[in-house]
Amino acid sequence: MKKRLIWSLISFSVPCLASIAYHFEVRSIAVNSLYAFDEFGTGWIILKGFYYGAVGLAICILVFSLISRSILSLISALVITGLSYADVRDSSTGEHTRFDKFSCFVGYIISQLAPYQAHDPPIPAGCVPAMTPGGALAARTSCGMIRISAGAGVLRTITWSGETRSIAVSKECSGLSNNLVFPELCRENFPGYWWRDVNGIKRCNYREIVCDFTTLEESLAWLKSTQGKGSIRASSKNGLILSATAFTDYETLAITLTRVTVHGEHPSKFPTLDSAISMASD
Repeated sequence: MKKRLIWSLISFSVPCLASIAYHFEVRSIAVNSLYAFDEFGTGWIILKGFYYGAVGLAICILVFSLISRSILSLISALVITGLSYADVRDSSTGEHTRFDKFSCFVGYIISQLAPYQAHDPPIPAGCVPAMTPGGALAARTSCGMIRISAGAGVLRTITWSGETRSIAVSKECSGLSNNLVFPELCRENFPGYWWRDVNGIKRCNYREIVCDFTTLEESLAWLKSTQGKGSIRASSKNGLILSATAFTDYETLAITLTRVTVHGEHPSKFPTLDSAISMASD
C-alpha cells in the first residue's frame, strides 16, 4: 500500500511540475496573443500542471490495476483517454482545446469575484496620448458603432453594443515605444477578464499610437500599406484613425486609435477613410 502511494505521488508530481516549469519558460518568451487566463497566465499554468498530473496519476492507477487484474484498469483507461482528448488542438483551425475552454470558464468566474475597476492616474511620463484629455469620439467600425471618451489621465470609457465599460491604459512595457496600451504586454499582469460578458466579449485589447511623418503624402502611403482586407477604418479631418474588431473566438474587443501627425503637427487636411470619426466638439 505504501509503495503504491509513493508511486502515485511521483506519477502525479513529476508531470505536474514538468508542465508548470515548461509553461513558465514558454511564457517568458511569449508575445501578446489576445489571450488572458487561458494562455500563459499563472492560473492557467497551474491548472495545466494539475491536468497533466492527473493524467500521470491515471496511468499509474492503470498499471497497478493491470497487475492486480482489477476493474479499475478499464476505468483508468477510459479516464486517460478522456483526459488526453480534452487537450487535443485542431492544428488546421487553431481553436481552443476543451481544456483551454474550461480554463477560460474558470478564469472568468474567478474574475467576477473581484471585478476589474479602472482608475484615472496621470499619463505616464514620455507618452503622448492620441486622445485629448477630456475628449470624446464616435465612429462606425468593423464591429459596429463605438464611442470612446478620455478622462483627465489614462482612463478610457468605451461604449459598444449597448454597454459602457472602462479601462486604464498604461505605457507599453516593452520599452520600445511610448504607446499607450491595455493591457500591458508584461506577462505578470495576466490573467485577466476585465469586463462582464456582453455578446461573448469579456476582454479589451486597446492601443493608442502617435505616428509622425515628414509629409502628408508619406502618411497616406503608410495608410495604404497597412489597410487590412475587409476591415473598416474611420478617420477625422485632424488625423485620427480608429479601427476595431470583435474577436469572439478570443472573447476580445481589439481597438487601435492612431494619431497621424506631420512634423509633430496635426495635418491640415486628412482624408476620410471608410467612415468618419465624429468628435465631441463637432
